[in-house]
Amino acid sequence: MKKIISLACTALAVLLLLSSCAAQDKSTAKRINAASDFEFCLLENVEEHDFGGYGALYGFGVTKYYGKDYELAKDENGYIIEEGEYVSYEVTAWPDESNGGKFVTAIYCTDMDVRVLGLTLENSLDEFSAALSDMGFKVKESEQYGTDGIIKEYTAIKAEKGGISVYICDYGQSKTLSIRADVSNKLGIIY
Repeated sequence: MKKIISLACTALAVLLLLSSCAAQDKSTAKRINAASDFEFCLLENVEEHDFGGYGALYGFGVTKYYGKDYELAKDENGYIIEEGEYVSYEVTAWPDESNGGKFVTAIYCTDMDVRVLGLTLENSLDEFSAALSDMGFKVKESEQYGTDGIIKEYTAIKAEKGGISVYICDYGQSKTLSIRADVSNKLGIIY
């Protein structure tokens, strides 16, 4: 009997921990969404949305949809080539792979005109760092990458708060931004 009670208490504690993390993620996502002009919101449930007419890339457990108003380049086989300006949305299960559902769990932006966190990609990394810090994110100082000549040289910052991560890369002539919500895989689901 003690074993059953102990297991039930442990299971309850894990469920409470998961639900509090998911609530914090939703709260952080809500603040990001309010300060951004994306077509879809981070952690939005899009199960009922008709994605007809959207460019899409299908993967294992994830589908990436491209904003409807973007003219996307394609290769000779008709596959989307990620170049130029666009916004894409990764749709997966959330908060765990076993939960199923269709939630926007990542947003990737190269469009210099889209307002993100109250700024655009025309703003500096320092301005993004300040905006993210004001939202309570832990921001890692910008670092220089690719100085060995193998990878294109760029500067980047990474910010984290709870289960939400923001990455901004500055390549000199262009910037990219990605916002991700953690999706756990507690059952080890393999696609």
